[in-house]
Amino acid sequence: MAAPFFALVLMVFQLALYHFGVQSLDHATRLAARAVMVGDVPASAQNRAAFLNQMICPHLMMALSCDNIILNVYRIEATSDADKKTGIYRFVDGQTRSLAAVESDPSKGSFCLGGPDDFVFIDAAYKLPNIVSSLIGADDWESSPILMRSTTLVRAEPHKGAHPSC
Repeated sequence: MAAPFFALVLMVFQLALYHFGVQSLDHATRLAARAVMVGDVPASAQNRAAFLNQMICPHLMMALSCDNIILNVYRIEATSDADKKTGIYRFVDGQTRSLAAVESDPSKGSFCLGGPDDFVFIDAAYKLPNIVSSLIGADDWESSPILMRSTTLVRAEPHKGAHPSC
């Protein structure tokens, strides 16, 4: 009786950890998106690593490793067409109508803060270790992580501080 009980307690703990982590990532992403929207991103945070370290990581409510956050920021065209996969539909899986997979390699992703009146899509993800799988011996925690993801689409307001064109 003890083994199933502890497994259930562990699963509840993993689920709570996941939900708190998602809330933490959402909170930080929303605050960063607000800064992009009003043009309040400092000149020192105009690249991916600096933006992550200055605009996302300080606002995390949970101790997530900043090095494990996958961040992509895209400037989106004003018009979107689902059939042509333009605009925001560039990130939507046509079969499931859900967000497409996260681009986990930053060199293949994008980082563009856009400028005034641009649409900006912020995509942040974190691979949470799967504690339950590692304890039952199904997989090691690095090969079967649980993906936490936060996305935000904003339109930048007309502001004085234009970001570099990309």
